[in-house]
Amino acid sequence: MTRSHMLDSFMQFNPDENHYVESLLQGAYLAGLLSETESVRIQQKLLQFVELHATRYVGGMSTSLPIETIQSLAASAIYQLSFALRARQNATRALESLKNKPLLDLQKEGRDLVKTYTAKTRERLTLIQKSRVKIPHQAYHDTLMKGLPLFFESYDVEYAAHDTPGSIDYQLAVETKNVTGISMIAAYLDEIAIENEFCRLFAPKDLYRLMKSFDTNYEVLLENIFQYVWRNAIGRTLTHQNPKKLTLTFQDLETIQNMLGFLSEQDLRKTLSLSANNLIQELSIPHPPLVALIHQTVEIEEIRIQLALKHRSIDKFWTPSL
Repeated sequence: MTRSHMLDSFMQFNPDENHYVESLLQGAYLAGLLSETESVRIQQKLLQFVELHATRYVGGMSTSLPIETIQSLAASAIYQLSFALRARQNATRALESLKNKPLLDLQKEGRDLVKTYTAKTRERLTLIQKSRVKIPHQAYHDTLMKGLPLFFESYDVEYAAHDTPGSIDYQLAVETKNVTGISMIAAYLDEIAIENEFCRLFAPKDLYRLMKSFDTNYEVLLENIFQYVWRNAIGRTLTHQNPKKLTLTFQDLETIQNMLGFLSEQDLRKTLSLSANNLIQELSIPHPPLVALIHQTVEIEEIRIQLALKHRSIDKFWTPSL
């Protein structure tokens, strides 16, 4: 493996965008692409760059800033640099740019990319708002219609590009990690769009009945709609019923308990994975991101299913219909 390939592999296993520059320097040093002297020189270069960025923030005046403000300005400047560096074809080219290109030029490039990405992400929010799930749910609708628009109204690309203003009360089935700023909003929208795609496969009246069966006051709770729809759709598949309806009886739950209760951990995983495949086939789902989310949810929910089966409380996992 070449040193460039070593660096690329290192970055693939360290995808944290919040520490991209730090990871790039560490990976380059470990791969032998950066000497200790070069590493120190680049870190000094970055420090001078951050100091210049702070000076511009105060309009060139010699004014002491609170440490929290300095840290925020530094994070914003590095965030902009990271946007430019991640736009390179690979980590080796990103390293060459960091070593040889003026950081102010890289920052401007990154800032322009952030602005463009922000505009495109705002357009994506508009589309998702129009295609949102049409059942009452306060946190879900408030996040899409109020909290996320507030982000775009408050987002400071220049001096707080790393920050995530706004309000996101509605939690996803799979949490977005290792991203902040506009990258976090874009990742959130990507995930909620996939969740919405799944939920739109079912009639709104069936979604509403399912959530009301879970809790008559579900509208004011923070529960994720996709999770409950996924659970009952899988439950219908396990009991060899059409998953489009989402209804489960207590007799269905007893059938599931008897079917899964004595399986080993490995056999349970296989059975759930097979049910996920059957669900994908029965609902004619061709979209790879949604297929991936359905299987990823199997992995996430497996431990909860094991506990529910062990304690014979699967009615706390699968929702019997009213």
